[in-house]
Amino acid sequence: MLAVRGLNQFYGGSHTLWDVDMLVPRGSRTVLMGRNGMGKTTLLRTVMGLVPAVSGEIVYDGRELRGIAAETRAGLRIGFVPQGREIFSQLSVEENLRIGIYARADKARFADVIERIYATFPVLKQMSRRRGGDLSGGQQQQLAIGRAMVLDPQLLILDEPCEGIQPNIVHEIGDLLLRLNEEQGLTVLLVEQKLPFARRVGSEFRIIDKGRMVATGAIGDLSDELIRTHLTV
Repeated sequence: MLAVRGLNQFYGGSHTLWDVDMLVPRGSRTVLMGRNGMGKTTLLRTVMGLVPAVSGEIVYDGRELRGIAAETRAGLRIGFVPQGREIFSQLSVEENLRIGIYARADKARFADVIERIYATFPVLKQMSRRRGGDLSGGQQQQLAIGRAMVLDPQLLILDEPCEGIQPNIVHEIGDLLLRLNEEQGLTVLLVEQKLPFARRVGSEFRIIDKGRMVATGAIGDLSDELIRTHLTV
């Protein structure tokens, strides 16, 4: 589904990603892990075209993404939920969702799409006319995921979806990702630092340390030694 090969990225004179290789198999739930500041968010933003890669390949569904504008990548059925959610706080819930419809390649009717989103996130239907900035953190995260799902993605990328969210909503988000993966075949790539959530939701793990990919495997192979070496603060 997604293959990153030999990816290098710089911020100014700082080399942030070093020859990164990462495979996200179709139908997987791949968790990207690492301590703060190790390159996780930079890697996701590079995949989405929000920061440039200096060299390497980003191949999605057989297509090289480098050179394709970030806004065009959304039309390729890649949904992205950034860290901090980045919803439009002054727009209503429904207006936030409507923005995503324009990136769909099939120009589906918004009325049809919105009903599917509301069926998945009933709380958004209840609050459809409320401003995004007036929602709780958990509700805003559901809105951010719903906005990404408007694109009918084949690949959903999430950057720390559990950050700053109450435990019951964290559990609901885990349930949702598992259901979308199992029932709709959605491929999921997420950055997550909460080990219980990662082990519950993930099928694969990838660990990045100082901009280099240092460990990969099935989630059941995430050992205590790897956690101590690369994840424990």
